[in-house]
Amino acid sequence: MIAMMLLIAVGWAGGLAVPVQRDASPGECLQATPLRAGGVLPPAMFSPEGTARCTAVIMPPTQVAYLLQLEEYHEATERLNALDLTLLETERDWYRDRLATELEPGPWYERPAAQRWLGRGEMIVLFAIVTAGAGYAYNAGR
Repeated sequence: MIAMMLLIAVGWAGGLAVPVQRDASPGECLQATPLRAGGVLPPAMFSPEGTARCTAVIMPPTQVAYLLQLEEYHEATERLNALDLTLLETERDWYRDRLATELEPGPWYERPAAQRWLGRGEMIVLFAIVTAGAGYAYNAGR
């Protein structure tokens, strides 16, 4: 059931695609520039008229720290899932080997047909011994 739901979800989502870094858009700042509260803005970011030369996004350091922690958490989760996957593969291989061992034909004397014929032979030998003993006892008693 879970596997089916996962397949449906992946089918709807279209699978995971590795993101590709895009080319810089026109007017985009080409390097990161740190800004400090109360500090002077770097002159390379502004034209002589006082307007911005390039487009950028200013992110608070706490949000950047959170995103880095989130990335570290996801990498740790990925490593943990890799260990689970290794364990599941090991269990799958063990069950596959066990099934192959169970499906191998056993020795000829352990097969049902051989057991039946051996049982019939034992009964014939036993019947012959009992009959010979009864015949001997009958003849000796006369």
